[in-house]
Amino acid sequence: MILSLPEQRRPSLFRDDEPVVQGRSLLPEAREPGARIPRFGDRNIWNFNGILKRPANCTAASWMVHFSYELEDPYWNLLTREFLMVTFNPRHPEVLRNGVVLDGYGSPNTLIQMASRVRTAAKWGHKNGLPAHPDAWTVHDLRQRIIDLAAAGTRPDTVRGHVTALKNLAAAVPVLSLPWPVGDPWPGQSARNVAQLSTSANLSTPAVPPATWFPLIRAAWAYIHDFAPDIQRTARRHDELLAAANPSALDIDERLEEWLA
Repeated sequence: MILSLPEQRRPSLFRDDEPVVQGRSLLPEAREPGARIPRFGDRNIWNFNGILKRPANCTAASWMVHFSYELEDPYWNLLTREFLMVTFNPRHPEVLRNGVVLDGYGSPNTLIQMASRVRTAAKWGHKNGLPAHPDAWTVHDLRQRIIDLAAAGTRPDTVRGHVTALKNLAAAVPVLSLPWPVGDPWPGQSARNVAQLSTSANLSTPAVPPATWFPLIRAAWAYIHDFAPDIQRTARRHDELLAAANPSALDIDERLEEWLA
């Protein structure tokens, strides 16, 4: 058994030459011989430009996953690549064989978010004196990570995203070759509940006061009731003038002088 890292429990279930994009419709250029498709063994960047259709509101930079900063560490790098591979390919035979089911994510944008959440968790651990790698972390450490996020004033919906990432990492343990704290840090609780998001049925947008919308109603009524006849007469006169106009520019100077006279 060949292991690239001493902490590995077994070789990775994914081959280095295995494409990251599986079971998805590729762009025509990505189907050409020799096209560069991201592979699991790519340790620096997964570039989906020219591979998967990119929405118009996404930049080219938002279509790439960078394994930078904390994710350059070999342990965090391999762990993150395996996690993203599971996230992006939920129907992979090895994923199905191990009974791993994660919340569905199908966009490179989501992979960028997941990588960022793992990266910031590693940065938080280093800042707070935890062991360099999560093989020595506990679920208590993961719960403390979320407590610290909330205490720093992080928005609840952002906290929820970090909770989801940690819960999914726990669910992915059977297919990870590197150790991760075993067990859901928040069993029986949804990410929304952990992040303490409001479940109120009240409208999030306050009601517009009558002093604001009464004048708008009166102005709209005046436009319809008072000004509409004049607007319609003006529109008809405009159409009449267009119909009577001479489309030719011949002798236009003479006709202008005649009109001025």
